[in-house]
Amino acid sequence: MRILVVTLSEINRDPRVNRLVKWLTSKNHEITTVSFDEKPGFKVFDHYYINYNKSKIRLLGYKLYNFAIVLLRFFFQSTTISNFLSRMRLFPLLNNILRECRDHKFDYTIVEDLYLLPHFQSAHTFGGLIFDAREYYPSQNEDNVYFRMFERDARITLLKELLPKCFKIFTVSNAIEELYSQRFNVEVSLFRSTPYYKDISISSVGDTIKLVHHGVANSNRQLHKIIDIFLLLESRFELTFYLTGDQPEIKRLQNYSSCERIFFKEPIPFDKLIPELNKYDVGIFYVEPITENLKYCLPNKFFEFIQARLAIVIGPSSEMVDLVKTYDLGICADEFSVQEVANRINALNIQQIDYYKRKSDHAARILCYENEVLELEAHLNGSTA
Repeated sequence: MRILVVTLSEINRDPRVNRLVKWLTSKNHEITTVSFDEKPGFKVFDHYYINYNKSKIRLLGYKLYNFAIVLLRFFFQSTTISNFLSRMRLFPLLNNILRECRDHKFDYTIVEDLYLLPHFQSAHTFGGLIFDAREYYPSQNEDNVYFRMFERDARITLLKELLPKCFKIFTVSNAIEELYSQRFNVEVSLFRSTPYYKDISISSVGDTIKLVHHGVANSNRQLHKIIDIFLLLESRFELTFYLTGDQPEIKRLQNYSSCERIFFKEPIPFDKLIPELNKYDVGIFYVEPITENLKYCLPNKFFEFIQARLAIVIGPSSEMVDLVKTYDLGICADEFSVQEVANRINALNIQQIDYYKRKSDHAARILCYENEVLELEAHLNGSTA
């Protein structure tokens, strides 16, 4: 089967897309990829490089072009014009690639971003269009005034037109699945961001209880609040961050935390991440629901904590709470409160943490990629799970 996978990310550094492409190739499909990687870190049939950062001048030119489209779309409120301008947004980056792709004929195309959808509509060339909606796009940056003024309505307009044309739509959590289904009257399936099952032993809990958090450092993820929580903890705890992304934000967090029991370590490649996390005792994730996507988030790191056999500490984020309670994985605060979370952590003892780690060991066999991908596999094979 010939499958095209298109993403506005680097597959080598994007866990969700990386797992997908590796799984598709393991099933002996003929895979072509389009991404920001000059070349993927594994073998595919063909690859096209979206050359976004070739030079500072080109990058500036593209940003100015993009801003002009946004302004035109804002002033011309016509649905037809808005959707046309949205289509033009990625045209400079994709034009040559699309021309070359038209020489092929794919059975399916899997698209990983909203603004890619308009360019891969031709069923004759691209086959059945599968949209991996990794978040609820009309609320992606709703804490940003620019986004609310210039982006949100255009995204809604584009989704209304294009979602009904998709062969299949997947998304990352039950609540986001319901948002798409209810607001756009389309059928959406759940495809959570689970890692592959990792056969790894449960690490023992020592006198010093080791908390860990990993991921991207963005200001809207409120990582300073995890530090605020930690500063209320007893001296038997320590906290380690493995952060990628915005270096000024990482530096700000390092300056924000003056405690000698808080450590910032170099990020780990995700193929080595779970063994590294396994050295710790508790995975902590706390983010207040300042946007709809944060309210209903179910991130990669949550499932990576499970595969690493960690106890889990979270705020009352509903999608994670459901799984923590179903599998008895750790503690969920009753409210979004730094003090409440700190109180719950301080009440933990070694025996309780060991119990939760053993529960994660059980859940790891269920909440893994091998199980999560079954419905996608069924659709690719022409049936439903």
